[in-house]
This record gives sequence, C-alpha cells and structure tokens, in this order.
Amino acid sequence: NLQTLSLVGLFVCYGIQFLAVVSFLPTMLVEQSGFSLGTAALYSGIVAIGNAIGSVLAGPLIKFGFRRRNIMIAGYVIMAVAAATVLTDIAPLWLRLVAGIVFSTSGALIPGCVFTYVPELAKRPSQAPIYAGLFIQGSGTGHIVGPILLGGLVDYFGSWEYAVIMTTTASAVGVLLAIASQKGR
Repeated sequence: NLQTLSLVGLFVCYGIQFLAVVSFLPTMLVEQSGFSLGTAALYSGIVAIGNAIGSVLAGPLIKFGFRRRNIMIAGYVIMAVAAATVLTDIAPLWLRLVAGIVFSTSGALIPGCVFTYVPELAKRPSQAPIYAGLFIQGSGTGHIVGPILLGGLVDYFGSWEYAVIMTTTASAVGVLLAIASQKGR
C-alpha cells in the first residue's frame, strides 16, 4: 500500500544521505581541513554516536505527543541544513564539526519513527518481521546509492559542495514521503 511504500522510501532517503555523508567525512576532513587520518576517524566515530542518540530520542518525542510525521519532517529539514554546513567550506571548521553531529542525530529520528509503524501495519505478529525487513531494505538501498551519487557528484564537479545537490534532494523527497505516509490517517 501507499503508506508502506512511503515508509520504505523514507528509509531510502535517510540512507542515501547518512552513509554518504558519514562515510566520506574522514576523507573530506583530511582533504579540506588537514586532519590526520586518526583525528578524522575519531571525529567520524563521534558523529556515528550522534546517530544512536537520535534513534533513541525518537521514542520520548513520540511519547510526549509529537507527531511522527512532524518529527520526520524536522529530521529531514535539519539534515539538509546540517549537510550543507558540513559539505561546504564556508562555515568555520568548528561549526562544520558540530553540524556533522547535528546531521547524524537529527537524521536518526527518521528510522526511530518509521519502526514505530510496524505494530500498526502488521495484522498478525508473523508480519512484523516482514515490515521491519522492508524498512531495512530501504535503508540498505540508500546506503548503496548514496555514496555512489555523492562520489559521482564530487568527482564530476570537483568539489564536495556539489554533494549538497544530493542531500537536499533526498531531504525534499523525504519530507514529501513523510507527508504521504500520513495520508488518510
């Protein structure tokens, strides 16, 4: 149904951005900021921890009455702005580093919300793993496509800044899918 496809699409849009930005972050920090490989890897690990925090944060936000659609929309909007800050070298380095953590943390709100749909969609307990698996496949698809797109944009245009085309597009599509996931509810 449309809601299930929208939810899978939300994971694709999240995955496209997350792995692409986080996996290229060490390279970007070494190239643009002169970080040692070890320092760049350490910072990237801190960014990944932000992702775990964001996933957990989705639950309390829902419990406190925030609508899942609104949490996901906020996650995508914040991801777009944070990714643009990380990928362009206009902002000072400290702000880019903070933006990386914000990117990771806010993005993780999306899967944290999507998984809460599983109990609603599964008509029987045996269907729950099917829905969870579909969502994970959406994420995996994004994780395959995102780095390829990001690398292609950077290679073609010769600058990390052009990767913002991909992250902004994925966020915009994610916002539309978040709205579509709630249609008729």
